[in-house]
Amino acid sequence: MPPPDRRAGVQQGLPERPQPGTGRNKGLRRPVPDIPLPAHRDRSRDCGGHPVGVHPVPFRLGGAGHRRRSRPGRIGGHPHRDDQPLRVRCGRRHSRDSRSAGGAAGCRRAAGRSRLSPGRLPGGDRRGLQPALGRGGGRAGRGRGPDGCHPLLRRGVGPDRVPGAGGAGPSVPAAHTGRSGGVKRPLSYGATAAVAAAVASVTLGDFRAGQLSLFLSLAVLAVSLDLVWGYAGILSLGQLLPFGIAAYTTARMAAAAPALTLPALLVGTLVGATVAAGVGIAAFRRRPTPVVIGLLTLVLSLTLEQVAEQWRDVTGGFNGLTDIPRITAFGSEWSDSAQDLFISVVAVLVITCVGLLVSRPIGAVLIGIRDNERRMEALGYDTVALKVWVFTVGGAVAGLAGALYVHRTGFVSPQIFGFALATNVVLWTLVGGRGTIIGPVIGTLAINFATATLADVWLQYWTLATGVIFVAAVALVPEGLVPSLLRMAGRPPRRSRDLPLSATAPTIAAGSGSAVFEATGVDKTFGFFKVLDNVTLTMDEPELRCLIGPNGAGKSTLLDILCGQQDCQNGSITMLRRDCTGLKAWEFARHGVSRKFQSPQVIGSLSVAENIAVAAWGADPSPWRLTFAAWEAPVPQASLRILERTGLDARAGSGAGGLSHGDKQWLEIAMAMAGHCRVLLLDEPTAGMTAAESLAAAELLREVHTDYGLPVLIVEHDMAFIRAVADRVTVLARGSLLADGTVAEVENAPEVVAVYGGVDR
Repeated sequence: MPPPDRRAGVQQGLPERPQPGTGRNKGLRRPVPDIPLPAHRDRSRDCGGHPVGVHPVPFRLGGAGHRRRSRPGRIGGHPHRDDQPLRVRCGRRHSRDSRSAGGAAGCRRAAGRSRLSPGRLPGGDRRGLQPALGRGGGRAGRGRGPDGCHPLLRRGVGPDRVPGAGGAGPSVPAAHTGRSGGVKRPLSYGATAAVAAAVASVTLGDFRAGQLSLFLSLAVLAVSLDLVWGYAGILSLGQLLPFGIAAYTTARMAAAAPALTLPALLVGTLVGATVAAGVGIAAFRRRPTPVVIGLLTLVLSLTLEQVAEQWRDVTGGFNGLTDIPRITAFGSEWSDSAQDLFISVVAVLVITCVGLLVSRPIGAVLIGIRDNERRMEALGYDTVALKVWVFTVGGAVAGLAGALYVHRTGFVSPQIFGFALATNVVLWTLVGGRGTIIGPVIGTLAINFATATLADVWLQYWTLATGVIFVAAVALVPEGLVPSLLRMAGRPPRRSRDLPLSATAPTIAAGSGSAVFEATGVDKTFGFFKVLDNVTLTMDEPELRCLIGPNGAGKSTLLDILCGQQDCQNGSITMLRRDCTGLKAWEFARHGVSRKFQSPQVIGSLSVAENIAVAAWGADPSPWRLTFAAWEAPVPQASLRILERTGLDARAGSGAGGLSHGDKQWLEIAMAMAGHCRVLLLDEPTAGMTAAESLAAAELLREVHTDYGLPVLIVEHDMAFIRAVADRVTVLARGSLLADGTVAEVENAPEVVAVYGGVDR
């Protein structure tokens, strides 16, 4: 009598075949009860308030004593041209050698105060851009190129020159001079991992090789969840929907036509993508909360489990479909070892492709949607469409995982949609580290191999031991295994990269005097309270107008309506003689309406340079373009001017979440100006600034407005700032326009004095 086939192994929470069956699945080991999941909480943001996978470390500035005197038009002692791309270090890399005393002092100086001061605005002293060059800080010449500039901060020269500041003409993207992006590294890692998987499948023996191929197919499922949850922030408890439906489809197709088992893998992938796209379109169009999405997908998965148990003619009922043939190619059915080798290699290649996908600019965009969806919409991104897109891609990956899984097990049952496997996938992703791609792979392999081993050596208490291990893992490494190990090794989870920010010509020509923006008869009501009552506002180009009024006058609500964040009950909005009434926020942004919110809305998980790049990509945010685009961004000169004059260019590689309140204000203004900006709306840009900083901000905004002819509408309460910056002032009180005119005219208007109670402003 042949020995029992031990290839299936024992896995936690995996669907067990209810009956032994025949053929290559004969003698499967006994079913093992599911392990109850330990209670855990999502502590992905425990590390300084930053999500796992993008832990920011301050960008290393020059050491003490390296402060240079700069002449106008020069940065860090090197010639500067507005039409040359600024190459900055994007991402965070913190080496042991960078923690010298001088470097730490430089970082403390940069982080401890706002870099904006009145004395620096006219073009005075600027801190030189001194990158870290190992121990000893910024010793001259070490690690520099032939031009004396460190390669991480070199201003490139080439055919990307554009007209000077204030010149007329359309925006002309600068020539791309950056690298095509980190493609070689993920591919080399993937090739190495594929070779390692192939060698392991050949050398481990049939039993362990079978376990490896099975667990790798489940790792692909966990990676699909990491893509939609770890990067896009969509907690899907129903990744088993495309996984299970693709598994059943592949099983039926392979049973009906064994010669088509390889094409069945592609069919399973397409089925998974189709299922996920349908669920995504139905779910995201109503903008549900993450909790609703999780519950909806879980309920759909559990419903399909019941349907599969009852639909015996198609699914085989409770017993499922058995004796699914092995993969057949070139006219012969593969052996178990050949099939295991194929499944392992394909799984590793799929994981590599997903890792390559998130290493492209689309990965940064997905992180932006996860962290600050409102900001991304204001930059021109259709977040609903992007969520459906990433959900579809995740469904395709899960569908391929289901097709591989069913060929490895040789059967499929309704338990493939069950609660145990759904929650285990989430647990594997959490333990490994979400938002890392490799983390869910390690979590899946570690947990399943540990579970199988414990079931062999500790038969009576293995479920208890596994539960204790899970609780300990969540408590000791709440951010996951991979981020914790990388942090212990002194490496950030996200790899830093060079990101050229190329200057482009200004979008708007100054001095035309035509109406660029007009809102007519705008009404807004919340319940029985009328916030805005027949408000009419016209912006000419070029014009810098301030909108003032007491608290509760409706100023921020009006700005929300003017940029599509809220709808108005009555009235119309025209942008460049184009009716924009009823458009969404991302449509307003693509028409040129840029917004800075009352509280700074930046993407804290990304660096300063990545925030600017994401804002610039919003002008053409096709997910397919962002997937294959280079890591570079053409940025308007006005946005680069803001970065340079506020000192943020020297901190381009620092995490935006670690900036001071004032620096976040300026970063958001630079982001608003980095896209297709035709009208700039600023909601209290000087909130939290000192009086001196407010006056300096007024000077800088006035300078940008004058040089680039950009219409600006500012909501403010600081009258000193308003006197310094405004061409005209509009007063809003109780939802209605009260006065409009120059600063002097408005200040002396009796109705304005009455509204403010005669208090000296």
